[in-house]
Amino acid sequence: TFWHLLASQTFFDSTSYRKTGLEMLLEIRSDDSALKCLAEADNDGNTPLHIAIEKRNFHFARFVMEILPEDSFEKIMRKRNSKDLTPIDLIGSAECVPRQFENFIW
Repeated sequence: TFWHLLASQTFFDSTSYRKTGLEMLLEIRSDDSALKCLAEADNDGNTPLHIAIEKRNFHFARFVMEILPEDSFEKIMRKRNSKDLTPIDLIGSAECVPRQFENFIW
């Protein structure tokens, strides 16, 4: 999906002030069907959040975590991929995790 492709980018900066993907993402944020795509898994069982964390794309991961409704957020954080790993597991095994993710490690 679009989200999987965006998550696989090594650089995502939601603080950009240019009219770029950020404005488009903010518009998508209000589209329930687009948000549902964030829970979709690829052939390896990875959601866009799995991919973002694996690629150390923590800006995108944080953005996803902020825009998800709470009930969807909890489901996605516990969703297991084909390696039986959740996004929480991936955060716990990542090196140099940003502070805002530390509360998911314990």
